[in-house]
Amino acid sequence: MPLRFYALCLAVLIAGAAAKAEAATPELLELGEDVVLEIHAPGGAGPHPAVLLLHGCSGLTERVAAGLRDHAEVLVAEGYLAVIVDSFSRRNKAGGRVCESLGELNLARYYRTKDAFAVRDHLAGRGDVDPAAVFLLGQSNGGSVALIAAMRKTVEKQGGGRPFAGVVAYYPWCGVEFYDLQTTG
Repeated sequence: MPLRFYALCLAVLIAGAAAKAEAATPELLELGEDVVLEIHAPGGAGPHPAVLLLHGCSGLTERVAAGLRDHAEVLVAEGYLAVIVDSFSRRNKAGGRVCESLGELNLARYYRTKDAFAVRDHLAGRGDVDPAAVFLLGQSNGGSVALIAAMRKTVEKQGGGRPFAGVVAYYPWCGVEFYDLQTTG
């Protein structure tokens, strides 16, 4: 499954918006006070593998949201449940506020990593998701979060010892050092 997922991510990069699928209206869900999920589900009862899609430091701008929705369409067409995770709007951090400060970037990586594991745990309770096949894909600051979420110490501390099935980081922020990566794949 992980190899198929990575190949699919590559296909999304190459194909972009050209691979459109019939998409149902996404489900919007608030997870706690700070996180909003936009859930794009494939047809059928499942359980389906799932992919969390994390935005960069500017948040879900119109352009970023459109790109993540393109990713979601491709993933749904391949049978994945795709979840766009908005960690900034409810925290009043959208619109590039996080990009303006190294301190904000550091804080964002911390709480967004917690958000990612909280979303994963939420999805594990859904009957339409395979809890052993939840992947994480992030861009920029979200890519850094994906790599941090794959670190052994993070998996043990925040993930209850259960890593994501795989992670993909599109151009993660280069000021972070990553050691000891561990995934289930």
